[in-house]
Parts: sequence; C-alpha cells; structure tokens
Amino acid sequence: MLIPAGTVFFDKGLADIGVLGAVLLVKAVLLGLLYNWVFDKFDARSGRVSSERKLPGRIVHAVGFEFTLLVTSVPLYCWWLNITVVEAVTVDLVVTSLVVAYTYLFTLAYDRLFPVATRFRSPISMATELRCKSTAFAT
Repeated sequence: MLIPAGTVFFDKGLADIGVLGAVLLVKAVLLGLLYNWVFDKFDARSGRVSSERKLPGRIVHAVGFEFTLLVTSVPLYCWWLNITVVEAVTVDLVVTSLVVAYTYLFTLAYDRLFPVATRFRSPISMATELRCKSTAFAT
C-alpha cells in the first residue's frame, strides 16, 4: 500500500521505493531488538522487571522507540529520496500514522472475522470454579 503510493508521490521507480521500504523494515527490526535489550537492561539495573512495567514506563518505552526510529529514518529518507529534513520528518510521521491506522483496522477486522469463542479465564478463576463444583458434589 505504501510502496505504490511512494512511487507516485516521489516520482521514483517501484524498485527504488521497494528497496527503501525493505531497508527501513530491516532497520526497524534490528533497532527494535537493540532498543528493547538496552531498555530491559536499564530496567534491571534500576531494580524493575520489564514485564511488570507500569503505564508511564510503557509510554516512555513506546515513545522512545518511535523517536529512535524517526531519528534513524530521517537521514535515510533525505539521502534516498533527495528531500529536506522537514520533508523527511513529515514523510516519517505520515508513514508511521498510516501503519498505526492499518494495524488498528487489520486487527479489528481479524477479531470480527475470527472471534475468540470464549473469554480468557485465569488459572485462579478456573481453580476456584472447580473447587466450587467439587464442593457442590460433596454435599
């Protein structure tokens, strides 16, 4: 979806925009691994467990990662597309917004097409339910 739009908007060939997309994708994956590793190490040194991160910590993590992606993508956009820094930031914000919107709509459609048959029940609630049923049979 973004690559054909990029070919029209930037007057570049499909291969040019496609390779840029692939480079940005690989960069995002590798940067994600490194960023999460560093963030988890920082949490551990601060005495926090990353899986128990509170809402403010999760917001800092997400915003920090997106900012890191932006900072590392802008030079690539400038060089590859021969555009200014302001144009590159705009392109990155538009692309990021479209990816977020697509992800939301895709998961919404998926959840509607393939609904989960039952609600998730924690092991504790299932054990309580079993105990109540076994007590009812005992009396």
